Amino acid sequence: MTEIYSSQHRPLIIALVLHSLMWLLLPSLLQPNANLDVVEGLTWGQEWQLGYDKHPPLAPWLTYAITLLAPGSNWPIFLLSQVAVITAFGTLYAVARNFVSREPALVATLLLTLVPYYNYLTPEFNPNILQLAIWALTGYFGFRAINHNLIRDWVLLGICGGLAMLTKYYSVVMLLAIACYFLTPAGRVHWKDKGLYIALAAAALVWLPNLIWLIDHDFSTIRYGAARGSGSEKELTDHLLNPLRFGISQLMVLIILLPTFFLVLRDSKASPPARDPRAAANRNYLTLLTFGPLVITLLISLGTGMKLRSMWGTPLFTFLPLWLIVFYGVMLGDGRIKKLMRVWVISSLFFAGVFVAEMLIAPQFGKLKKRAHFPGEAMATELTEAWKARYPQPLNYVVGSIWIGGNMAYYSNQHPSILYDADNSRSPWIDNAELLSQGGLIIWNESMDGEKTQYQQLLQRYPQAQLQPAREYPWHLDSERAPVRIGWAILPPAK
Repeated sequence: MTEIYSSQHRPLIIALVLHSLMWLLLPSLLQPNANLDVVEGLTWGQEWQLGYDKHPPLAPWLTYAITLLAPGSNWPIFLLSQVAVITAFGTLYAVARNFVSREPALVATLLLTLVPYYNYLTPEFNPNILQLAIWALTGYFGFRAINHNLIRDWVLLGICGGLAMLTKYYSVVMLLAIACYFLTPAGRVHWKDKGLYIALAAAALVWLPNLIWLIDHDFSTIRYGAARGSGSEKELTDHLLNPLRFGISQLMVLIILLPTFFLVLRDSKASPPARDPRAAANRNYLTLLTFGPLVITLLISLGTGMKLRSMWGTPLFTFLPLWLIVFYGVMLGDGRIKKLMRVWVISSLFFAGVFVAEMLIAPQFGKLKKRAHFPGEAMATELTEAWKARYPQPLNYVVGSIWIGGNMAYYSNQHPSILYDADNSRSPWIDNAELLSQGGLIIWNESMDGEKTQYQQLLQRYPQAQLQPAREYPWHLDSERAPVRIGWAILPPAK
């Protein structure tokens, strides 16, 4: 009996394991250079600040910490992404087991792999990818807290809520969705218990250091996010078109999941749910988790005209497969698991094929994915060696753009601190006196429009800088394209 029982679920479990292995191995083997968000995150994380000009600190801290496994290698980052994805999968399964039996819970988890946010887009670890895990955990401990009312679960709910704010401030829409539950009749009873207040206190304590940093830095991170969504002067149509565009972009990422569920798995003869008050409250909580963040996001854009970035929707659909199964029912007989597995195989091969084509085939036709094929390691290694040939002290500082400086920090074995475009407001960890004392490199990309002129003007701030002959580095897998031309200057140590 046990063998029959386990054999029913084995294909689903194997598919989930293969999914994570595939998206760990494919980029580890094929992607030669780290993405922009990764190198940017490392330059922040290695400084161990309580906040940064674009994001809260948790994702940068984790980015830097994981690279210590193998400095200058890409695979630790891809591993970290899959840890976030697997955490989301495991958490969804844990919540699902409170609603359905093991097989439908596994089906809900496998359906999540059909969303691009959980496959093709995972190699670029950033706050969006980290939210996959943090949002799922917050929802899970919220579910446990309202059902079991244990202090431990309330504390964990608060900690995860605080970590969500340390990941990305967009997480506030998820926290507001959970807060809405406590306005329902079933949720209002918790205002009389200490658990909810303990959760709020735990969340505040976790987030407090970053909140203090925000206040000290004039809310620069929030102003950055608002500026990205502001664009040009608002028109009346923006209040309608911006949320509409965002909604359509999010619907597009469900283009495989929704047809698969409704055409293959939906149980059209499912009986209506029993009228048990506790079960109804749990379904309400699940609905708020599933749709609350999206609705709140659209309402914010509708009211303000704010332009929404499609990638902000990365964690929005974590609980959608479970919601579909709970509210529509699922039929797993009549070979439906086999049909689901066929869809999963075709979908996985499609996304893997797109990734392989971008990494290996497109460059042969001059269609580089420029970040992934950038010669960052060659540039960082050669320029670091040029410094070491002149001076015995380590290369501690580099002045450069986010991309060029980030590649230096990521791939140089000296891992220098980066002064972004000589702007101390963006790199407050840099002490200018120390920079002038210890010296460093000033680096720019002459292949990029405007950057050469920008840095020729910037060099006037450093009259002691020694301009060096530009160096060229070929792109990975595309020798026909003009090489990257890097301008650089040495800022000699004062001693």
